[in-house]
Amino acid sequence: MSTLKPNLLDEDYLKSNTPIPENVSWDNIEWSVLEAQDMKIEHKTGTELLDEIYALVNAKTLYSSGNTKYATLVDEYVKPALKWSALYFASMHLWAKPTNQTVAKGTSDYQIPLDNGEFIYWRNTYRKWMNERLDRLYNFLMANTDTYPSFLNGNTDADDILPDDQDDWGIVFDED
Repeated sequence: MSTLKPNLLDEDYLKSNTPIPENVSWDNIEWSVLEAQDMKIEHKTGTELLDEIYALVNAKTLYSSGNTKYATLVDEYVKPALKWSALYFASMHLWAKPTNQTVAKGTSDYQIPLDNGEFIYWRNTYRKWMNERLDRLYNFLMANTDTYPSFLNGNTDADDILPDDQDDWGIVFDED
């Protein structure tokens, strides 16, 4: 099933619930929400269940009566996992900016940039928080398979992603 993938977090939610300050342009971080939905949330919910959520969001019926189970899933489990996943993806680009000549970190008169060790510490912390929330989402769905039957059923198309309980992939850098 091909469904338009709406952004499940808006700018206000992300900035109110993470350390991202108000002055950071949404254009610089919105991509990280969409990437996190594709690379993290879909791997915990499976394609079919996430497509059901997308369809409700697109139809503006997520919070309609009869859809409270989906609203609860999104508000209590998806959004908390998604905010830390988005911050994890965005953190590198909030710290350093690609330019046409190099990748550089900027400074201002009022800020001191993080050194590499501090940056790695915070990125690993965001990764830990992301994985805790992703595990919570997956465990909730495993405990409620009768409520969300498409979680483990369906996902039969060649490009569908099956839910998995694997922890985050990738490199964890030493803080030294």
